Amino acid sequence: MIIVKLQGGLGNQMFEYAFARGVAARLDTQCKFDVSGFKHIPGVTDRVLGLTAFSLPIEFASKEEIDAAKKNIIKDDHLFNKKVFSSDNSYFDGYWQDERYFAHIKDDMRSFFTFRKLSEEASRILSDIQSGQGISLQIRRGDYVTNDKVARTIGACDISYYEKAIKKLRGVAPQSKVFVFSDDIEWAKDNIKSDMSLVFVSASIEAHEAILLMAACRHHIISNSSFGWWGAWLDPREDKTVIAPKQWFRDKALEKKQSIVPSSWQRV
Repeated sequence: MIIVKLQGGLGNQMFEYAFARGVAARLDTQCKFDVSGFKHIPGVTDRVLGLTAFSLPIEFASKEEIDAAKKNIIKDDHLFNKKVFSSDNSYFDGYWQDERYFAHIKDDMRSFFTFRKLSEEASRILSDIQSGQGISLQIRRGDYVTNDKVARTIGACDISYYEKAIKKLRGVAPQSKVFVFSDDIEWAKDNIKSDMSLVFVSASIEAHEAILLMAACRHHIISNSSFGWWGAWLDPREDKTVIAPKQWFRDKALEKKQSIVPSSWQRV
């Protein structure tokens, strides 16, 4: 059995879950999850367990199981580590942001990250998306702007990135509506301008609904955020266009290591 620590926001939790499933499948073993880290820590953005919104199988580890697994702790250093596929009876701590950990079970992962019922508002937006060839535009701000440490390490994409990305996709799907998703939708309304039709998705939409609405779009523009990454990745179409920022981290050491963006996606 392997145990994976769940931490961070919903996008990071999805990476951790997919990693656990991918490694467990290769090892032909069981995976369970440590959720003990979801507690208030001063100076750190509060997070809650979000995975249970999806229709997925999940088992939580007991304290005894966690203590036993921690005899062999493996931490993510942001470099793809193929040794995890031969590391049964271990405890994994990290974000594991690389699709190579679960590409061999990608169909399973896309089926896991679904849920039974959309809210009325989300259903209305989904109908609008499905009526044409929608483009998802995901903007991450929040602690990327308000938390000094996070701003220095990751940092929000500037407006010029979104302008270039929209211009690029206008050439691919000029008649499409652009559905804008953001944790700061008022900033988006004030700053995102285009001659394409813009639909600003209400902040009242639940996080898991937003990810699945993004996945329903035909093409995707994401920020340097795991949340937007999943919105694009869950779209199974092989001929989709996904645009991601050239720089994911402001921290040069992390930027040099990261391999989060699939090679088929375009960098701007």
